[in-house]
Amino acid sequence: ALGYFGYRAIAPTASCEDNRQNQGEASVDCGGPCPSCLIKAAQSPRVFWARVVPGRSGTYDVAAEVENINSAVGGTFDYEFQLLGPGGEVLQTRRGRSFFYPNNTIHAIEVGIPARRTPLEVTFTPHDVQWVVVEGIVPDLIASNRDYRVEERDGIRQSVVASRISNRTILDI
Repeated sequence: ALGYFGYRAIAPTASCEDNRQNQGEASVDCGGPCPSCLIKAAQSPRVFWARVVPGRSGTYDVAAEVENINSAVGGTFDYEFQLLGPGGEVLQTRRGRSFFYPNNTIHAIEVGIPARRTPLEVTFTPHDVQWVVVEGIVPDLIASNRDYRVEERDGIRQSVVASRISNRTILDI
């Protein structure tokens, strides 16, 4: 009996980071009292492309296509665009926040980023994803007839994005 109490006094306390399946967990350190195993297994967002286009004088517009390949989790995430010059020099940085549903592709867009020199390329980095398990019907919106152009109005160049958005679910969105 003394050995048992001695062991209990020095034994590590069960937690969601003890690399053991205990305390009612569905798998090692997930489920039960710990975060969902779906969240623990979530894969990082995939970036397909990032583009930069000149806007009005001395400013640039950027866009990126990013996909959540997870089938049961979505979430909010922070992102960063970087306008790069020769040799990878960072000319300007723009940060933002977005959200995606499971199996969802989105476009992150930032406009009017000032830069003293013309960027040669742009990078897009999603980070700090806050995953949540998504239950119920996920909105199924589709963008068609997409058009992106730069127009001049009253002597000022500006970016214009036009698209038809269709709701393919039974939900009013």
